[in-house]
Amino acid sequence: MAFAMVTLSLLRHAKSAWDTPIRSDFERPLARRGIKAARRIGVHVEREGLVPELVLCSSALRARETIELAAEAWEKQPEIRYLDRLYHAAPGVMLDALCAV
Repeated sequence: MAFAMVTLSLLRHAKSAWDTPIRSDFERPLARRGIKAARRIGVHVEREGLVPELVLCSSALRARETIELAAEAWEKQPEIRYLDRLYHAAPGVMLDALCAV
């Protein structure tokens, strides 16, 4: 049986804004610095040929903003799945999400 090579890349959300009035941590947005960083990482990922086919992303606002800003630089857009269970997820939860792909 032959197995296909799979690459797993992990990306943490960019710098979040702590000085913004929010209702919950889940709704914390990116800071200006985080917005710039997310765009820079998107350019780097495209330039290095590392654009993913599939993204599993927490549904927290700062995580969504990070991947959406990064993806603006990508010629080919990946499938993005926003998963509530990835917010503050333990390693076992992340592994379960990966195994379900």
